[in-house]
Amino acid sequence: MVTEEAGRVVTDPRRSEYIGAVRPTNNTGELSGVYHALKRADELIQPGEALLILSDSQIAICTTVGAWAPRKNKAIVQRNVKALAKLRARGITVHFQRVRAHTGH
Repeated sequence: MVTEEAGRVVTDPRRSEYIGAVRPTNNTGELSGVYHALKRADELIQPGEALLILSDSQIAICTTVGAWAPRKNKAIVQRNVKALAKLRARGITVHFQRVRAHTGH
């Protein structure tokens, strides 16, 4: 199954969609996209299945998997790390693949 979804970066902590972004930047957008992909996968994927997330953001990928420590946007990164851990604890294999931006992925 392939899904594609879009959304906006919410910076108002009073909104239910808020996940920690202070400013609507490229990085908060990429990190938010990874978070929403992980959360949606938690609803759709069963234990034993695999998930592949494509992202053009090396920062989003590496901070989510723990290869890099975040310098900024720590709240969103922490949500990503927790969402990833939850999927893995359910027996879901999660892979990330970096793709070139604006090339039709």
